[in-house]
Amino acid sequence: MSNDKVNWEQAKVDAAIAAMQSMAGSNWWSQLYYNVPDAKGVSEQIAHRAVLLADALIAELKKTNETN
Repeated sequence: MSNDKVNWEQAKVDAAIAAMQSMAGSNWWSQLYYNVPDAKGVSEQIAHRAVLLADALIAELKKTNETN
């Protein structure tokens, strides 16, 4: 599939959601969230890291699509 047929913005949103769900469901993040006084800060970190992971995934997928 060529890059012009992929909705990369939607793919990024979907990847970020999947990453965030995975992190939020992990034991480590759950313990941190419930044991740290600044739960909002933990939530922001989960969201930020989910976007970073999504960006990395999209960049890698774009490279793969360009070579195929």
